[in-house]
Amino acid sequence: MPDGGADIILSIDAGIASVVLNRPPVNAFNDVLIGEFHQILDQIEARDDVSVVHITSALQTFSAGADLELIRACLRSGEGRDQMIDIIRELQRVFARIEMLNAVSIAEIGGPAVGGGLELALACDLRVASQQAKLGLPEAGLGLLPAGGGTQRLPRICG
Repeated sequence: MPDGGADIILSIDAGIASVVLNRPPVNAFNDVLIGEFHQILDQIEARDDVSVVHITSALQTFSAGADLELIRACLRSGEGRDQMIDIIRELQRVFARIEMLNAVSIAEIGGPAVGGGLELALACDLRVASQQAKLGLPEAGLGLLPAGGGTQRLPRICG
């Protein structure tokens, strides 16, 4: 039963919720994608028959993290900075919700997962990465702080 917005596709079959990111070109997180993720999680949490949540991408990139155009636009004004803070908080809430799901969450990483994309994968219980996957938190190189929980989850997982 496919459901969800244009940027995320949800299907649930035999207790497995398949969540497919589909926001070309690189599944970058913006306020719309974050809102859709909350809606998808609402649907999953409302069911008691989901035991596995499988998150993957329809694109070559798992996720390139935050939408840099959105960040640039937000940082041009004082109001935009407040908006950016609100967006980051909502992204943190999405990742916390994934981390706390009553189902096992699995990130299938077939391509680059950087910034918020890696932080999404780190919020899952398990991660499976292909040989082509590239993982990283490049925010510091852009003058940004990894704000989706990666600096906490990565050392907890990897030591």
